[in-house]
Amino acid sequence: MMRTAQAHRALECDDVLEEIFSYLRFDNALYSDITLSDADLIKWTLASAAFVNKTLSYHALNNLWREIPSESVALNVLPSFQAIFILSCNNPHQKQTYVRIPCSLNAASSYDQQVINGEIHARDLDRFRQYAIRVRSINSIDEEVKLDDRLPIIQHIAARLGGPFFPNLMRLRWDAQGIHAVTANTGRVLLCMAGSKLRTLTLRSPLSLSETQDSLFYPQLSKIVPEFAAGSARIQEIYLDGMEWDENVKRT
Repeated sequence: MMRTAQAHRALECDDVLEEIFSYLRFDNALYSDITLSDADLIKWTLASAAFVNKTLSYHALNNLWREIPSESVALNVLPSFQAIFILSCNNPHQKQTYVRIPCSLNAASSYDQQVINGEIHARDLDRFRQYAIRVRSINSIDEEVKLDDRLPIIQHIAARLGGPFFPNLMRLRWDAQGIHAVTANTGRVLLCMAGSKLRTLTLRSPLSLSETQDSLFYPQLSKIVPEFAAGSARIQEIYLDGMEWDENVKRT
């Protein structure tokens, strides 16, 4: 009986719960060779724990939302937000719960056109903040396929929030897959995402560029870097040819 009581008290301790749930993270060193199926299992485990009670929910959600594939995952918390052609979650009832569970790793993309259908209420913004403050890493922010597909919506929501989407974001990767990456919107989109705590920024160039495109692309990157350096006082690494989060990538 004593051991059971001690175990129950341990599970009421935030430090103990934080340690337990730290092993269910995608960026944990123990999971360096994690596969998509493994990741789905971890997410399912965290999602299940999040529904048990509010004590477990807090720690489970911290790890579930620690890394997201794109900003669209977080924006889907807003009832009035819609990403055209975005893949939906398998469970249609998830949005009706007090716990918002991110979709699968490839179920949201920054490529989709983003629209707002209806008013964004203050309570919706508060709920968005509850999840956004947990985000530490965004795996891929993509360029706009067409000019102004996302920027007006992103700037509008950032203005309503009174700051960047993810104030605790530490790692951000931006993927440029085409010539649209040279538009001025790139820096504006990225600055709406990250705050002063950003430490690592990866700017990934397209796989192939013509000589003309190449002459435009890298000067555009050079314009973005100083803005981030000024806006993120803690930034330590900027990868200009960033292939992955590893030590082999050239950095500035």
